[in-house]
Amino acid sequence: MQLEVGLGERIEASLWDSKSKNIHRRASGVDVSRMRLQMDEKSNEVSRQFQELVLALKRLPTSEEFRSYRKGHFDPVTGVKTPFEVYIQSFIDNFDRTPKQGDVVNGSVETKKKYQSHFNILRVFAEEEGEELSWANIDGDFCTKMKLWRSRQPAGRFTRANYDDRRTAQTTVARWVKAVRGWLSMAYKQGIHPYRHFDQPQWSTVEGTVLRWVLTEAQLQAFRAFEVQPSRHGVGAPRTGLKRVKDLFVVQCYTGVRFSDLKGSWKPSTKMLIARPSLSSTTKPKSRLPYLFTP
Repeated sequence: MQLEVGLGERIEASLWDSKSKNIHRRASGVDVSRMRLQMDEKSNEVSRQFQELVLALKRLPTSEEFRSYRKGHFDPVTGVKTPFEVYIQSFIDNFDRTPKQGDVVNGSVETKKKYQSHFNILRVFAEEEGEELSWANIDGDFCTKMKLWRSRQPAGRFTRANYDDRRTAQTTVARWVKAVRGWLSMAYKQGIHPYRHFDQPQWSTVEGTVLRWVLTEAQLQAFRAFEVQPSRHGVGAPRTGLKRVKDLFVVQCYTGVRFSDLKGSWKPSTKMLIARPSLSSTTKPKSRLPYLFTP
């Protein structure tokens, strides 16, 4: 059996003296001597780093600050606890694994993919424009360069869809900028960095013109009444495939919940589908305003 000590070293449990919190003095051998030497060197290095951090902060660091400092993440001069790229990639990787701060459910896989796409595009921008991806550098001027660069890109550069020579739409640029601004704000509130660049006016976005198709009440009622065949051969679960998509769309129209949020966690209920609430009483969950039924 092995024992892992505080410095990250693993030794045989029989060699450890729990009272002195060190290797047994009676233990001997070349391996034990090498082990003692390595632990002493690491202990001296940790002590040096601790004193170095105390002098920089002019106070005792917290355990979180010291751990981050030993990893090379915490900068005692600027107050940055985790580098931008490290923090954002970790946030994305765990987006669908753990609940977001202040929430009780995990993020959706679809949103995680969107965030990863936004981050990948940001890295391409930084490489092509020679910009540093750091909390200090991502300010209002950085945002202005982001907008100009993305608006010059062909619409199909970062997607598999077939486009002509059109440039990236204003709404697409706005979504990208909003995602990055949201990361800056979120990290600031968590104490990861001390910069409030996200409050600068350059981060404001202008929504482009969007064509929206709106269903009338009669059209929505007709769509709900339309029967979708179970499957080509009449087998399979009753509410899967196209039937599930139809059910989710109808519930989306009644509740205002996004389709991407519904399809991953919501399971159709026969009672819900039979209830058929009144369209006139349906409101947006957040604003409580009458909801426009849009596909």
